[in-house]
Amino acid sequence: MLPEYLYMTDLGKMAYAVLYLPLVLVLLWLVFWKFKLPKLMLVVLAPVLLTLPFWDVYMIGRDSERLCREEGGLHVYKVVEAEGFLGGGSAERWLGYGFNFIESGDGTKMSRYTMENGKVLHHRIQQFISLYSVETGDNHKVITKSISRSTERIVDLENGQVLGELITFNIHPGRFDGIFLKSTGSGPVVWHCGNAPPDGSGDGLGYGDVVKAVLKPKQPVGVGGEN
Repeated sequence: MLPEYLYMTDLGKMAYAVLYLPLVLVLLWLVFWKFKLPKLMLVVLAPVLLTLPFWDVYMIGRDSERLCREEGGLHVYKVVEAEGFLGGGSAERWLGYGFNFIESGDGTKMSRYTMENGKVLHHRIQQFISLYSVETGDNHKVITKSISRSTERIVDLENGQVLGELITFNIHPGRFDGIFLKSTGSGPVVWHCGNAPPDGSGDGLGYGDVVKAVLKPKQPVGVGGEN
């Protein structure tokens, strides 16, 4: 049974139709008509050669379909209230969303952002007060030669519990595609599954959707920082 989607680029399809298919047909004609080999061999060899470029395309489609069905998507394990969190990109975005503070840093340079009268204020701090953090999990973990897994997750910093995560699979073209993409100097092609929004819209889910699904802003309590 064929997978729902076969991951092959338009360039690969064109190369198959314009270059590979005519070459195989000429080869089969030379071998079986010019050299008079048994037609039974044609019945066996022709399907093999004609479908050869699609073998790994089939495997990629089958594996990605299974992985996305079993593991992919937005998973919410626990919803909590939070005054703010560590990480998460744009402070202005999340302060405007209702959080009282957003923190960032690597443990040596630490910052806290708050909002006052519609203006984002930056504070240098000595330690974080966030109870929750936005983190990448097994980002680009290799599953197969053509499939890797990325994770955006919310972590409870007190106990390391994952409260929610978005699991996305990154799918790369097969060998036949790769030959022509490389020879033409085309950039990398990556498909994604597991990040499709439930409403069927064209925009894929991202870390922001994990934040909104897991962390609910508390009422502002006036957290400040050290200048």
